[in-house]
Amino acid sequence: MATTKEALQQEELRLIAALSAVRSQLNDFTPISSLPPEVLEYIFSICVLWLYDPRKQAHRLAWAQVCRKWRCVSLNAARLWRSIDLCNAPLASECLLRSASAPIHLIANVPCLKLSVDTLLPPHAQNIQSMDVHLFPEDLMRLFESCGPELPALTSLALKVPPVSSNFTLDVPMRLPGLRRLALRSVSIPWNMCVGLTRLSLCGLLGGCSPTIEQLSAVLRASPYIEEVNIEYITLTPSGADTSPAAQIPLSYLKHLSIIAKVPLTIYSILSCIEFPVTAKLSIECSRFDHLRDLLPTASGVMHPLRARAIQLDRNGFRLAFEPAAEPIISLRVQEFPIDLEGLLTDLPAFFDLSEVTVLRFGYLLPVLTEEYLIAILSHLPTLEGIDILNLYPLNDSLLALTKPVAQQGLLCQKLKRIWFGETFDVDWTGFIDDSFLLLREFTKLRREAGKPVDIMFENPEYLSAFLNSSK
Repeated sequence: MATTKEALQQEELRLIAALSAVRSQLNDFTPISSLPPEVLEYIFSICVLWLYDPRKQAHRLAWAQVCRKWRCVSLNAARLWRSIDLCNAPLASECLLRSASAPIHLIANVPCLKLSVDTLLPPHAQNIQSMDVHLFPEDLMRLFESCGPELPALTSLALKVPPVSSNFTLDVPMRLPGLRRLALRSVSIPWNMCVGLTRLSLCGLLGGCSPTIEQLSAVLRASPYIEEVNIEYITLTPSGADTSPAAQIPLSYLKHLSIIAKVPLTIYSILSCIEFPVTAKLSIECSRFDHLRDLLPTASGVMHPLRARAIQLDRNGFRLAFEPAAEPIISLRVQEFPIDLEGLLTDLPAFFDLSEVTVLRFGYLLPVLTEEYLIAILSHLPTLEGIDILNLYPLNDSLLALTKPVAQQGLLCQKLKRIWFGETFDVDWTGFIDDSFLLLREFTKLRREAGKPVDIMFENPEYLSAFLNSSK
């Protein structure tokens, strides 16, 4: 009886193997089987992102269980296993094994290092191409000590420590000859390692962890091809070693410079030491300042050559753009608003060439803007063709400044053709009709009588119809 049972089991295994072979041959006739391994590998490189999804989806390796061919391609493609999650020890160990000699990327989205980096990581240290880790200081120190003093393949480095750890200086011997993208949040590294960067982001560096203005200048001078610089809330202080002014650093390839600071001196110090092209996008945010000259250097003339085509004024800052439809080339925001309108409107023409501005945008500002201030800015906009009021709110009499002659200029903005109103859903539309339609009718009448008619436009067609009906 036992012999008969064993024989049947052997026959069952033979039939299962034969059936599996037949199914594999049938699979070869399906259209998807005609895809070469390279195409399948590319598709699986998208699927592998599920392994690192924080939502922890079930069956995250399902594509590797469809058929023998797919599983073979998946497990033998080194580039599919290049992302090493330091917070998931079993997955990280398997990825290190299967990544072979491919460039690898170390990631840690939560400050919990679970991989035994001291034993598993050193054989792969020469293959580390990028790091994007959020770890406690002691784990960050262990990570770099296990990698060794030189990481020749590292091109991108992003380090962050939890807020409870305050600032941390990663003071370990390191050599990063290929580093191009650097992002530090509450972490500092030896600044002489930062050479040849194309992107730099520094955030939350205080006291002794923040670079001095001389160290930051040295980093920028050693990175002539840098394209993006982002500085947020760092305590930038002079070293005191040399107070003589240094030559400006030409950053001819810079595309975007963003500075957020609590004090204007930080912004002024950075802008004073660099020279960038007029095509670079500049974003500035400061807690509070009195005048533009507190932020923007005048002696270098960095700002003055810019000829804006569009200007937007808000309660908490302004934006300038080369073209009306383009992204703002200069954006300045004040965290504590309302902004000092008198100081801003006085300084704007001194720092920027506004002679070619064709579009003026207002955001939550026109109701508090007096006629005197409106005249001050409009007198510098001779080519203005359109005014965009982005938020629908009741107007005041300041708009009538566009209907009154000004000494030595005559009627302001003689090329003005339209005023456009956006739409805000929390506005009392009935109140807007009562308060503003009469003013708009008076405005259009006076401009028409002066031979310079202006069209009134609304984003909402119903509002435009209501205005036209009220004018009959």
